[in-house]
Amino acid sequence: MTVRWPMAKRPLPSTQEALRILAEKRTRPQRRAPPPLGRALGKTLKAFLGADAVQKLRIVQGPLQAAKPAARPRRRLPPLDAAAEAKLAADLAGAPEGRLKSALMALGRGVLRQR
Repeated sequence: MTVRWPMAKRPLPSTQEALRILAEKRTRPQRRAPPPLGRALGKTLKAFLGADAVQKLRIVQGPLQAAKPAARPRRRLPPLDAAAEAKLAADLAGAPEGRLKSALMALGRGVLRQR
C-alpha cells in the first residue's frame, strides 16, 4: 500500500531572494587557473636530471605559426622538338599577331609536351 503525502504549498521566493540563494549555493565549483607548469616540471626534472642540472626553466606561451608545407619543385617538361614546333607554327600561321596568338602558341606547346 502506497501512502502519498500532500505537498506543502509554500510561496515562491522573490527575485532578490532567488539571487541571494543562487549566490550562496553554487552547483559547480568556481574555475581556478591551472598551477604554473614550471612548478610541476621542476620536481620532475630534479628526480630525472639531478638537482643541479637545471637551474632555471622559462616557458613562454605565444601564438603558433602555421607550418608551411615544403613546395615541391615543379617538374620541367622537355622542350618541343623542331618538327613539332614548326607544325604548331604552321597551324597558327593564319591567326592574327598579338596576345591571342602568343597564348595559343603557349597552350599548344604545353599540350604537345605532355603527350
